[in-house]
Amino acid sequence: MERLYAAGYTLTTLGVGDIVPTTALGRVLIVVCSASGLLTLTLAITYLVPVLNAVTARRVLAATLNALGGDPEQVRQRLWPGGDLKGTRATVEGLASDIRFVTQAHYSYPVMHFFHWPTPATAFAPAFARLALAVETHLNASTAPRPHRTCICICSRVPSRSTSPCRSSRS
Repeated sequence: MERLYAAGYTLTTLGVGDIVPTTALGRVLIVVCSASGLLTLTLAITYLVPVLNAVTARRVLAATLNALGGDPEQVRQRLWPGGDLKGTRATVEGLASDIRFVTQAHYSYPVMHFFHWPTPATAFAPAFARLALAVETHLNASTAPRPHRTCICICSRVPSRSTSPCRSSRS
């Protein structure tokens, strides 16, 4: 029990001196134990702080998305009143930026998966699904020509001196 006490105390606070190693091996073990305890605590703190910041960002984004409406049609009407894109472009671009940040944070910190909300009404996933359905509904309902073309490539690499094998299509 005395050795367990010495190891635990050394790991967490570098010891108080009430137990002192008398051999060279004991002193080396105390140094290794102290260094590993300090390293473990430092790594835990430097990992947990950004995780908590990312979880907070996801909660803020979920609250923002949930405030847009309870179903895809409400979200669509709030984002594109009268089908007009001009007034809400900044809002949509801000949401896209926040979604990219939360997505990348989730890739960086997979432990975010274990942080859940107390009610489905405040959760991120259903709110994001409503936004995605609203965007899809809006794009399908829009009869105006799209403002840009996108290229969808199904090839592994594009030859450097030939024409691109990609087909451009309106999207």
